[in-house]
Amino acid sequence: MDDELLYTTIVFGTNNVSPCDSIVIQDEIKKEPSKPQDLTTSANRSQYPALIASVFLGLLSLLLLNAIIYLLLHSRGAQSELGRRVKDLKRERDALNWTLNVITAMEVFQVKEYCPQKVCKPCQKDWVSFGSSCYFFSYSWKSWNRSRDYCRQFQAQLVIIQTQEEQEFIANRTVTYSDDRGYWTGGKWQTGSRGTWDDGSELTTTYWVDGSPTSSGCINFLKRTDLLASWRSVSCNINHRFICESPALMKAF
Repeated sequence: MDDELLYTTIVFGTNNVSPCDSIVIQDEIKKEPSKPQDLTTSANRSQYPALIASVFLGLLSLLLLNAIIYLLLHSRGAQSELGRRVKDLKRERDALNWTLNVITAMEVFQVKEYCPQKVCKPCQKDWVSFGSSCYFFSYSWKSWNRSRDYCRQFQAQLVIIQTQEEQEFIANRTVTYSDDRGYWTGGKWQTGSRGTWDDGSELTTTYWVDGSPTSSGCINFLKRTDLLASWRSVSCNINHRFICESPALMKAF
């Protein structure tokens, strides 16, 4: 029996690609290199908001930190400036209160003596300022009582020496003007006591020439090389120069 020929019908799809072409296409597809991952795909794109938010929050935190530091520094500077201003105002208040107390304690305020040409000074003309007081060193000679009366004319008193600084100041201002002559102070000495000042207060610190005196009298200030040894007790009726003291109209605080 003769061999029979068998025919098979091949039906191609609508793409009209031959089997050979199909093999070639498949082979080319296998050879095509893989593409890198696209970061803009929807899967990766979903991570962007969190990343952006993290960066934004970091920058915002940095800005807030800088703002806080600036405000703290500025606040401290403002508080420091305010503190200095408060201290200045307190000093001005204390100075004004001092001046007011000095004026109100006077029976008569000598405006022309303290405020010539409408500019006020701590002391009257020919008086010397030291600390919170003004001092007048006389050139005339008087007894202790007359010297005290003279000072009272200027609403002052004979000097009351209360500190070593004041003692040294007076010692440096006095001069030797006659043998065995000095300056009357506001102190009196009674034998057997510590002595008193003219305002009634006791002598707490003394600067005697040769220790405590043995006779009663008024305290006379001598010009000596030793600034802390210049007091003596002598008769109140002898004429000497004298030193007046009054509160300064203005005081530095």
